Amino acid sequence: MEVKGLKEAISVLKELDRGYVTRAKIRAINRVAKRVVSVSVRSAAALVVAGDNRRQGIPVRTVRRRARVR
Repeated sequence: MEVKGLKEAISVLKELDRGYVTRAKIRAINRVAKRVVSVSVRSAAALVVAGDNRRQGIPVRTVRRRARVR
């Protein structure tokens, strides 16, 4: 018993793998990185001690501008 169009189906699936799966992986990595940066920035902003009166915490906006994912 032979399946008609099997070679064509395999070639189409390989082509899909190159485009869609790669983009999906990139999106997933970016989603995780975005979440990590968000949590880290909030944590860092809360832990920083600023000023002479030892006031704890600075605005999240200040830390977010300097945050980078490497």
